[in-house]
Amino acid sequence: TGSPLTKGPMRRRTQAAELGALLLLLGWACWRLVRAFPPEGRLNGDAFWTYLPAARLVLQDPWSFLTTEALSYHVAPLGYLWPALWQADQVSTQFANCVLFVLALLMLWHTARSLGGAVAGLVTVTLFIRHHDLLGYIPEVLTEAPYLFGWALALWSAVQALQGRRIRLYLSLFALGLCITLLTRPVLQYMVLMVWLLCMAAWLCKWPKSWRLPTKALALSLSAAMLLPVAVAVKNGVYFGIWGIGTGSGS
Repeated sequence: TGSPLTKGPMRRRTQAAELGALLLLLGWACWRLVRAFPPEGRLNGDAFWTYLPAARLVLQDPWSFLTTEALSYHVAPLGYLWPALWQADQVSTQFANCVLFVLALLMLWHTARSLGGAVAGLVTVTLFIRHHDLLGYIPEVLTEAPYLFGWALALWSAVQALQGRRIRLYLSLFALGLCITLLTRPVLQYMVLMVWLLCMAAWLCKWPKSWRLPTKALALSLSAAMLLPVAVAVKNGVYFGIWGIGTGSGS
């Protein structure tokens, strides 16, 4: 079993080795992103025809764009608001997407580590970095990086809340992450709505009592996550007759 005197140094060496491995993996991720980074001026079709033109229109006249321009409901709002935040500059948006990807890797590492230990965390990061198709989308003016960041934030926060760590704080971060996914690539919108209805029913009916998280807090967190997406859907319905959010797949 070892004595307490030897356990401390061994634990520190193990933690140092884990940190060193994580830093090496992050360096590998940056190297792969640099190799995949497209040259300035080369844009994919979605960025050229949709995201960057919409971002420029937002910067020129936000209210007019949101209420009269069809591009404002063809895709989810962060598809053009995120590039607009970087002044619709191609390279700045691409660099920001790379930063979001690295932050997502850190959250996924910590999530897997919390659930399965140090090896699980490092393997998770390795799998995401090694995924060739995913890395090709990150340094582009696309929505994959913001969506992955929001999803990783929601997942990480949910795990921390389930483990009883500052439940209110982490459920607030969970709501933020989920909101980002719904405003970027709203593929989870129907599942979120169904889970919200389930949580509301459980809260109002005071059932079941065995849930690991308070049903009221979970229901309020999901309500906060849906607040902005619902507002976007209402805006689209009032001004364009489209009561929903564009998923970016033509639907």
